[in-house]
Amino acid sequence: MRNWDQIVREHGPDVFRQVQNILGQGPDVDDTVQEVFLEVFRLWEDRSVRNWGGLLNRIATNRAIDLLRRRRTLPSMEDVDVPATGGCPLELVIVKEAAERLRRAICQLPDRQAEVFSLRYFADLSHAQIAEALEIDVGAVGTALHKARVKLESLLELKTEGAS
Repeated sequence: MRNWDQIVREHGPDVFRQVQNILGQGPDVDDTVQEVFLEVFRLWEDRSVRNWGGLLNRIATNRAIDLLRRRRTLPSMEDVDVPATGGCPLELVIVKEAAERLRRAICQLPDRQAEVFSLRYFADLSHAQIAEALEIDVGAVGTALHKARVKLESLLELKTEGAS
């Protein structure tokens, strides 16, 4: 039997941040984090796990993306808390809108690309850490990340017309 209290204590804050970065603020974050730990407890209780952080980040990413895809609409901007940065209200609205657009675009990525992108930019994992967590080659991480960036760039219309 594993020491689940220790696993939750050690990895809980990272899982929470990962889910919150993908979903934004709101009650879905707590529910999703709880689902992640319940899933891990049920499915991995009797299995050997080399990298608890990688496994938890992977499942947290997938569950958060699954929830984004199930949502018919994302929370309105009034429901999303962005910490005050001393910026003007217009800047805060722009940041909230950009975060909402990014979440919508991530939902449109293929599963592997969404997973790799989220682990890289929301969990701040290196290519090697992502490869270990997903049990794939580092080259496959780079390829998936490149494809995700290209697709997101297209979805978010970040390309400038006429650029070479």
